[in-house]
Amino acid sequence: MIKMKKIVLAFLGILVITMAGPLFAQDAALLSLAESGDVSSMLAVADYYWNNEDHENATKWNLRIVEQPDVSIKNRAIAEFRIGRYYDVKGDMDNSVKWYTKASDNGDATAQLNLGNYYYEQGDIKKAFDLYMLSAEQGDPYAGYNVAVQYLNGAEGVVEKDDKKAVEWMQKAAAGGDPMAQYAMFTFYLQGLGGLPQDDNTIRTTAVDYLLASANAGYPEAEYAAFASYLQGLGGLEKNSEIALNWLLKAYMHGHEQAAATWKKFGLTPLE
Repeated sequence: MIKMKKIVLAFLGILVITMAGPLFAQDAALLSLAESGDVSSMLAVADYYWNNEDHENATKWNLRIVEQPDVSIKNRAIAEFRIGRYYDVKGDMDNSVKWYTKASDNGDATAQLNLGNYYYEQGDIKKAFDLYMLSAEQGDPYAGYNVAVQYLNGAEGVVEKDDKKAVEWMQKAAAGGDPMAQYAMFTFYLQGLGGLPQDDNTIRTTAVDYLLASANAGYPEAEYAAFASYLQGLGGLEKNSEIALNWLLKAYMHGHEQAAATWKKFGLTPLE
């Protein structure tokens, strides 16, 4: 069964500083701008502290941002999400939900995704689905994946099972680069889900393209499927035992249990 995405703790791609050593010695001008209330600089300083594992100072700067009277809704939402992330990492879900909710209300897609996952785990599928949809409509591929899974499985009183909508949202998530969605699209084509074509040409091109995109991104299920496809010459792929074993090794190294068992079955030396 296709599973839901877990909570995402990634930060948004604003300006990420990767300097070594104290911030003050590296960029006094940036700090000066931040101290003067320049929000972009404040976000950059907060990023610096977070990326250097100083979550306390990162959060202090993010709190200063939300206190700015003229901060834009977008930047406020970014800071609110990051404060929620801080409490999430600490395991303080009350405060995490409080700040994720603020960020979600201000349109932050990642906060909507994380908040959706929280409510999903609490059993509030309706609230989770609504939040996933808000995030997915902004283009978040992980939320799009979760929306697709809901349509694929259906949820009584929330959303009816709809294979065509599952395919639609999974395609969007796959196009956004999510490897689990790419692998799901590969399986959807093999099943002909939602009316997807199953002719040999489509399987050789579109379906296999999804499989290899997912495998190249390091998704173990796709790596193992690539192994089987090359080993047997499935989906229009030419049989190639060397390439097949390479994919098997990758799946094994990424913790795929069946890949590990197959590796040993072939009499190959187990990895330490």
